[in-house]
Amino acid sequence: EMEVELSIEGEHVRLPRHVETSLFRIVQEAMTNIAKHAGATHVLVAVQINPVSIILSVKDNGRGFVPNQLWKGQPSGWGILG
Repeated sequence: EMEVELSIEGEHVRLPRHVETSLFRIVQEAMTNIAKHAGATHVLVAVQINPVSIILSVKDNGRGFVPNQLWKGQPSGWGILG
């Protein structure tokens, strides 16, 4: 079981459809990877909306990885490179 917390800071406005879709897909992929690989019990999805930018972060308390150890030998897919 995984608890998900959502934090939204800034003006709550509708964003252009392509921006909303992109943000949704990024969070969707992050949540899929967390569920498949991290073994996390808590996830924080934070969105900061400013007049000139949007900052999205997804943090979890699951297992991490050492980037230098990911590419020993031939990679089996694009995974983290994407």
